[in-house]
Amino acid sequence: MGLNPNLPHQELTYKVNGAGMYVHKKLRHGLREEVYQNAMEQRLAELGISFIREYLAEVNYDGQPVGIYYLDFLVEDVLVLELKAISHPATEQELAQCLRYMQVTGASMALLHNFGRPSFEWHRYLAPKIWQPYDPTTDLRLRRTGY
Repeated sequence: MGLNPNLPHQELTYKVNGAGMYVHKKLRHGLREEVYQNAMEQRLAELGISFIREYLAEVNYDGQPVGIYYLDFLVEDVLVLELKAISHPATEQELAQCLRYMQVTGASMALLHNFGRPSFEWHRYLAPKIWQPYDPTTDLRLRRTGY
């Protein structure tokens, strides 16, 4: 099975998901989220993937800061990587968090990795085409989050 040309950043997705699977295989489930973040930071660096850990995404309204979000990782400036260590399957709440992060960063895709289950769980979310690139000086990008 090859890569789907209709999905963005497939090679990057493959590498990042592979890193998550590797970390899960080595550490197993049941640890704190911070442990998996540390391991993912190390693994992404080993693979030569550029990232910013705990990326600070600022939300502005009329040019004034009104809120901030801390993403687990912003990978190669195009992909939000959110890590969880929850024992239940990912819910709409985790999806909403990934959508918010894509909105405020302008990222075109998010990956959610859940290390809290016996089998590695991951989800890919694509930003809707109606979203325009985020301009932190003028945009308030929380319209579709249920607020």
